[in-house]
Amino acid sequence: MLVVRGRLTIDDVARFVDAASPAIARCRRSGAGMVVEVSAVRLVDGFGLRCLWGICEDLAHDGAGFVLAAPGAVFSELLVISGFDGFFRSHHDLESALDDLARSEGSARRRRSTDLPQSRRRIDGSVPAAGAIMPAAH
Repeated sequence: MLVVRGRLTIDDVARFVDAASPAIARCRRSGAGMVVEVSAVRLVDGFGLRCLWGICEDLAHDGAGFVLAAPGAVFSELLVISGFDGFFRSHHDLESALDDLARSEGSARRRRSTDLPQSRRRIDGSVPAAGAIMPAAH
């Protein structure tokens, strides 16, 4: 699993997207899961979260698992799992989601080896406070 860690403010979002692009391309080619851990400092206008959400959606549509963790004063332990359509508010939920992601990737590898169709388990989570960006329906 590829892990990308960063400390973002609104001013850092464009640089983060540029820096993450090669890693995302590798993730798409390999089919590996990807984790982005973000210490959100000033993502107050939603612009930064929308940019990151776009990356999540691209990966989800490409069939790659993706976890975006965005703790901070504004989002207060909001953990967004894209590709699984869930919102998580605790470290335990994130750990469970990562475990499920690893299991689904292992299952997908086994299914590909026998030419069976790939599927992914969906995880349900609680809906965050108003103003948060909701996952797109798949």
